[in-house]
Amino acid sequence: MKKPPADPVRRSVALSYDRGVEPAPRIAAKGEGALSDIILRLARENGIPVENDPILADALFRFPEGDPIPPELYMAVAEVYAFLIRARRQALEDAGENISAPPSPAE
Repeated sequence: MKKPPADPVRRSVALSYDRGVEPAPRIAAKGEGALSDIILRLARENGIPVENDPILADALFRFPEGDPIPPELYMAVAEVYAFLIRARRQALEDAGENISAPPSPAE
């Protein structure tokens, strides 16, 4: 009798990017298992949208915290940032806020 496949390891990678200051997003935090759950919980508690992309998380997980993302992952990460922009825009529209003005540099 075959065993059921093992659950894949849950991995989370948090990115940060200070446009105009940093040349590329960097890996702010990463974790597996219970630490992954904590990263996800903190993101949700702080209103940070979460993208579920296990393949990208696995690829980013190979790099140390604090490192910029490697150029070969720029396009994949750009897609995540596009998701975040759409999520933010939708949240503002849902709240009835004006989204025609660009975000302030502090955002």
